[in-house]
Amino acid sequence: TYYYWDTKTGPDIKGNILGVDIEITPSVSFELGQENNNTMDATSYGKLTVKLPLGNKQKFTNFAIASKAFKDSRKMDLGALAWVERSNKIMIEGGDGNTISFKGLTYKLVTSPDTGRVWLDRNLGATQVATKADDSAAYGDYYEFGRDDICPAGFSVPTEGELAADTTIATTTQINGATAAVSSFLKIPVAGHNGNGTTEKPDVHDVGALLWTKTVGSDATKGRYLNFTISDGSANFADLDQTYQLSVRCIKTRTPIVFNGLTYKMITSSKTGKVWLDRNLGATQVATSLNDSDAYGDLYQWGRAKDGHEKSSTTTKTIATSLDPANNGAFILADAQPDDDWVVGNVDNDGALRTVAWADGGVNDICPAGFSVPTKAELKEDIIDAGITSADAALSSPLKLPAAGYRDRAIYPADPAKNGKIHDIGTSVFLWSRSADGSKASYLSINSAVDSGNLDRSYGFSVRCIQAQGVTVFADPVADRFDVFVTAVKSSKETVIAVGIARVREKYKNIKKTPGGTENIANALRAMAKSKKPKPYLVVSDVSKKEALEIKADLESRTTGTIIKNIITTTLPPLPPRPAISFKGLTYEQVVSPNTKKIWLDRNIGAANVGGYGSYLNYASANNNGTCPMGFGLPTKAELEVETAGAVNKVTNLETALKSFLRIPAAGNNIKGAGKEAFLWTATEGSNGSNTYPYALHIDFGIKFVFSRRVAGYSVRCVKD
Repeated sequence: TYYYWDTKTGPDIKGNILGVDIEITPSVSFELGQENNNTMDATSYGKLTVKLPLGNKQKFTNFAIASKAFKDSRKMDLGALAWVERSNKIMIEGGDGNTISFKGLTYKLVTSPDTGRVWLDRNLGATQVATKADDSAAYGDYYEFGRDDICPAGFSVPTEGELAADTTIATTTQINGATAAVSSFLKIPVAGHNGNGTTEKPDVHDVGALLWTKTVGSDATKGRYLNFTISDGSANFADLDQTYQLSVRCIKTRTPIVFNGLTYKMITSSKTGKVWLDRNLGATQVATSLNDSDAYGDLYQWGRAKDGHEKSSTTTKTIATSLDPANNGAFILADAQPDDDWVVGNVDNDGALRTVAWADGGVNDICPAGFSVPTKAELKEDIIDAGITSADAALSSPLKLPAAGYRDRAIYPADPAKNGKIHDIGTSVFLWSRSADGSKASYLSINSAVDSGNLDRSYGFSVRCIQAQGVTVFADPVADRFDVFVTAVKSSKETVIAVGIARVREKYKNIKKTPGGTENIANALRAMAKSKKPKPYLVVSDVSKKEALEIKADLESRTTGTIIKNIITTTLPPLPPRPAISFKGLTYEQVVSPNTKKIWLDRNIGAANVGGYGSYLNYASANNNGTCPMGFGLPTKAELEVETAGAVNKVTNLETALKSFLRIPAAGNNIKGAGKEAFLWTATEGSNGSNTYPYALHIDFGIKFVFSRRVAGYSVRCVKD
């Protein structure tokens, strides 16, 4: 970065600053350099910039830098500071960070109330912000399609998805015509078009407000544009010949995500406004064809962490006994146990733990910070509901989905070479969701048609990560320090385990000698076994997760009948309160589940206060993209179950429901039952005979999930995606 003093806009000061600006994370950057001018001696400086609130999985440390540029200067006016980016474009940025000077014009920056994206305040080339629909000074310049080099540095022409997210599908105020366009935060005037240079002459007043995107149309001669009409008050995207000259509104480009050695860009859905990674997890490039092997990415078993199995050609027939299997990253073959899962059934038969584990910040999180494996509903919205009906359509869609096939989980005794083989490469797309479905998991496949169903969790499928948009929250601290306890030892084996404990303490804590030696440890283990209320014996405290697992494996291998327990502990300081969320005239607080650390709204949608009944919605409305604040959605059956009937402090009736952290009131339904029962919609559907119904949670004197008619009016409680 090169700063200089612009004497045209500031006092008569001569000098410069040469510095290097390093982005450590999307929230934190560090700049260091030297400044020199005629009012002060040359000096070096360091500047740490932290954007609040911090992004997910980021937290403060005890490291700080107090120095800043110009701290020793007496006469500098920071408002006159200018910035030059070394590129083929020159952009001057005011010191306040809210204006940009570009090609002789000064633009302000405006932030979307829906997506948080930053836009120029007016059309490119316009001399002022539109004050009315036909404000000619706000029309700006006209460009043919494909001119992505026309915006200031750090800005670009938006994609169809980016423009749709802040206009036609915006959740705060949808822009549904020319009148709404000029009154929106973007202040879009009715600039019409400037013809195509041949058959069409310029037309301003009778056409509408037209804006180019950079999304290519149905063929190479077409581009996608947005048209806000005057006559019928509508707004829609359509194809248009690329030779037409339309207005352009520039959007600030996103910083690419570097994750596990790969750099991903983000794409915005024009159907839902949701943000996705531009390719499958683990892929080195965006797909150029269905059989583009560089775009296939990794194949994950459902709910499993990135432990090497997603790439490995090694297989094992040993079923895991925990969600963190210690099998050196082998792909687990599973067709010899109930439900063909890769983990034994008593660990997570209903899938609730892995649904949470694959969420953003979960223990098996495989996506970048702020992203997660999508739910079944999210896959449906941006694939099935978006009109993708075949593998070819999936490839040509904004998601650019390749046909990576799937990895088989079956065991072939007669032909071991088939074990773990990948099938349907180049012909079929298989994508996991993070939604459980009974004893299986929800997935989506695409070949000559699209299928959304459930399959065994041990299959290896592709994963495409999705971002929770619009809501920034402080992430809870991740508890990554453990205390390790022995809870049971087989009789006569206490001395063997005592020797192991002594060696563990020496290896991990440098404790050379335990007071009383190993015999004291053995006696403590014997006393624990004889006690009517045995207290677990502490082996070692404050070790990492990796160390805890090593210790557990070591001690359990010394003799059968030894039970080791890792207890998570944390001494991290509490974080600042989570920001309240304003949504449709009401302000909701965010509450953290003591069971899963998931973030929920503090009350039912539409309720004026905690414990209030709120709105009654039918299923279509409840499961609609705009019912919950952006970044939140309708919970799945598994998500709601683990917080209620499956919680440590179980919800068993209306009394315990109201006392739980969710404070569920007895709202009844839209017809009856107020004060006597509670109904909450879930995003999960199931089959009852030949028909499919959505599940709802029903609480009265007991608690259960029931099939419900879609027209019923029930309460909605939103959970963070």
